[in-house]
Amino acid sequence: MQEIEEAFQGNLCRCTGYRPILEGYKTFAKDAGCCGRRGNEAGCCMSNDQEIDGDLSMKLFDPSEFTPLDQTQDFIFPPELLLLDKGACKQLRFKGERVLWIQPSNLTELLDLKSQHPTAKLVVGNTEVGIEIKFKNMLYPVILAPGYISELNTVQYTEGGIIFGAACSLTLIREELRKAMSELPPHQTQVFQAVLEQLQWFAGQQIRNVAAVGGNIMTASPISDLNPVFMAAGCLLTLLSKGGKRVVKIDDKFFTGYRKTAVKPEEILLSIEIPYTRKVTCVGHIIGAIVADTKAHAQRAARAVKISYKELKPIITIQEAIESQSFYEPIRKLERGNLSQGFKESDHIIEGTSFSPPKIMFV
Repeated sequence: MQEIEEAFQGNLCRCTGYRPILEGYKTFAKDAGCCGRRGNEAGCCMSNDQEIDGDLSMKLFDPSEFTPLDQTQDFIFPPELLLLDKGACKQLRFKGERVLWIQPSNLTELLDLKSQHPTAKLVVGNTEVGIEIKFKNMLYPVILAPGYISELNTVQYTEGGIIFGAACSLTLIREELRKAMSELPPHQTQVFQAVLEQLQWFAGQQIRNVAAVGGNIMTASPISDLNPVFMAAGCLLTLLSKGGKRVVKIDDKFFTGYRKTAVKPEEILLSIEIPYTRKVTCVGHIIGAIVADTKAHAQRAARAVKISYKELKPIITIQEAIESQSFYEPIRKLERGNLSQGFKESDHIIEGTSFSPPKIMFV
């Protein structure tokens, strides 16, 4: 039943209703909870059908009406889809009136094309660009489809963590992280657990099957489910161009603005490294932390720490924080354009202090 429910995440029909769909698919699950009139007699749901108003019944289906499954027959996977797994053997191009779609056959071709078309959009799962084109009327004159390039689909275990190619699907990442958690000690996989918890609420299974982790990062959406976890974990990104390779950390310097990143126009995202959680031993008071390689070293360091207190005037309100210049660094400002020039050219200037109640949003 868990697999059935996961398959329907994000895909349930509001018109038909949730219950009839899930109840119907329960008949395919071995752990659905129905005994099939075998063993529960008085407590069996099939033996105690409750009729309401004569023609209405609480029973949604009759399993006896289903065609029996022939266990001797195997489900045939479409041969055409099996061929896709072998990857693209040559470059493909489709040119329309306004859009040129190119599928490069290898990494070198991709870098050449990105150098020739710096503004080209890279599309793997099409879960973001497809929406932008269909519902937002966005136009991308050149689209590159690197989904079959092997270097973008690799999974590599290193001393520091697991490296995933940018075209790896979110489903593949979930499977690899689950595998790592089953084989590694818990203290080493806490970051993996955090990523898995976010993936649980990330769209539906069908979307996760095609959505690439690189697309989620490069979209730089402020409502991304994964980017905050990647930032907190200090994940590393490998960027590649014809000019060379560089490694950057996912942080506030990587995301330079609304749906903008520090990736150069001629660069592509090659991979992301999700790090292991480093084991540390902390001993000390809650106001501080002692980090050491062993428990004995941590205890020795804690005894060497001397703590002194200074009485400070409490800061409760925002006004008190302003008067005391008590802020979290760095101080962030919203500025656009030449402010000094704008004030000089303004006909009227209003000065003063504005106060607004909580939860007021300025749009």
